[in-house]
Amino acid sequence: MDIYSSTANELFRRCQPENVDFLMKIAKSQNMPELEKVCKKIFNLQTYAVLESWLLFDDSDYDFEDEIVKEFFSVNHLHIVSEFDLYVILETLVEAKCLKGWVKSLKEIRFQAMDTREVLDCKLLRDSQKCAIIANIDALIHREDPKIPMPEGFSTTFRNRNPTNERGRFMLWIMILLKCPNYDKNLDRFNDIFCLTQCQRCRLKFSTQKARTTCPKHLYEKADEIYGKIYPHF
Repeated sequence: MDIYSSTANELFRRCQPENVDFLMKIAKSQNMPELEKVCKKIFNLQTYAVLESWLLFDDSDYDFEDEIVKEFFSVNHLHIVSEFDLYVILETLVEAKCLKGWVKSLKEIRFQAMDTREVLDCKLLRDSQKCAIIANIDALIHREDPKIPMPEGFSTTFRNRNPTNERGRFMLWIMILLKCPNYDKNLDRFNDIFCLTQCQRCRLKFSTQKARTTCPKHLYEKADEIYGKIYPHF
């Protein structure tokens, strides 16, 4: 076996949710299409696990790249409940100043699969883009031709990719609350998305505020602990 094949096989073996972004960079820079396929397969099957790993970053030592995130967001079938989850991850990385550019990734999000309230909440979109997207959503609802085209280069797909894994979504959103720069805004979003009792909301707020200083490498364990406090029967 030559060195290239041996190296490629080792990279395939090591491909996991926590390093798939790094390996995708290698695949793109070294022209390794098979490794690229493996990375996208991981993102397809373990979407929330990959997104959660992106929140484990240390602000000082890692930068995400728009071109790489775009490749993941372009995967057709994902184990994800809502396109809004992809958007909020992107927004969190942008606000944390650890993403080099974001326009290409933004255009891969299927905004037509969101509801209008979610679109209006997407601050990375310009007002003109929001108007165009909402006009297209309204046209889909009424089975009419849209009066305004989608913003140039944006995804025109309106189907959800694969609405599954509610627990994975809940865990992702807890980790967003632990890591995001804008806590209050995302807490409001969390409460809009998930139907929690008043008691559960109080536990969530108390636990996440207290845990926001958690070391990145312990973030998943802390999120799992908070999940257990909100749903103690699981």
